[in-house]
Amino acid sequence: MYRFQVNGTYHEVQEDQRLIDFLRADLKLTGTKEGCSAGACGTCTVIIDGKKAKACVSKLSQLDGKSIITIEGLTDREKAVYTYAFGECGAVQCGFCIPGMIISAK
Repeated sequence: MYRFQVNGTYHEVQEDQRLIDFLRADLKLTGTKEGCSAGACGTCTVIIDGKKAKACVSKLSQLDGKSIITIEGLTDREKAVYTYAFGECGAVQCGFCIPGMIISAK
């Protein structure tokens, strides 16, 4: 069994799987997108124990005891700051890869 936090909430999981699949299918956190499935593009970037990581190549078995933050885990203040900053710089895209960019900026 693997026990870890996602956005401050503890989860216990028996089955090993990719973090992106757990986030999207089990937790219904769809802000983290899957792009290349190989850890190259950054679309699926999350923060694991304070460091950015790719959710498409991270397995739950590697996360026991760790803390994960997704785009949904940002505070309202952080969301407002990043929305403003990205808008001011003209960094507006279709929205598919923006969550990964914002998490990388954090």
